[in-house]
Amino acid sequence: MDQSQLSKVLKLNALPFDELQMSRLTTFQQVINIAARQAKQNPKHGRLHVDGVLVQGVQLSKTFEDFGLLTGAMIHYEFLNQLNEWPSEKNKE
Repeated sequence: MDQSQLSKVLKLNALPFDELQMSRLTTFQQVINIAARQAKQNPKHGRLHVDGVLVQGVQLSKTFEDFGLLTGAMIHYEFLNQLNEWPSEKNKE
């Protein structure tokens, strides 16, 4: 898997949306690695939001099939900021 499989499809208010075409055997670790390259971040400082569930740590080794992920599912990623905070949690304040 490389960035050639990643295609930019929409950019709205400086928030990028990317479309990935992957198999059911893709792991969440592979997704966070791609996201980290795109965002120029350390993948160890990232996590995914998948169907309302946070996926991080050892859960990243699960495949889409293990997780029961459906075709066309949205996966959001985020990385710790310089203050060691998750952006999604900071926005809830």
